[in-house]
Amino acid sequence: NINEFGNTLGLEVGDIILKWNGEKVTLNTYNKVMDHFYNTTNKGDSVTVTVRRQVEETIQEVNLTAEAMTVKSSEKHIFAIIENLSPSQQKIRSAWLGE
Repeated sequence: NINEFGNTLGLEVGDIILKWNGEKVTLNTYNKVMDHFYNTTNKGDSVTVTVRRQVEETIQEVNLTAEAMTVKSSEKHIFAIIENLSPSQQKIRSAWLGE
């Protein structure tokens, strides 16, 4: 599900986030990047997110920009490295990491 901020930003289902305000987002950096964002960004600040998006037959990098806003959420998303992946999970992880 894409929340109100994601919709305002222009995120689409299937987008892969590459950078958040210029900081590279990976499995290893996600929590650090998001903690920095939540601790330093104020409502109304400009937020730029670079995503990898499939457009027709090509994959493109797209920059999305919007003003930061407060969004109510009952969930906190956390990435964690899972050691015993299923073949399907491994395929997704390898694609995301560019392996």
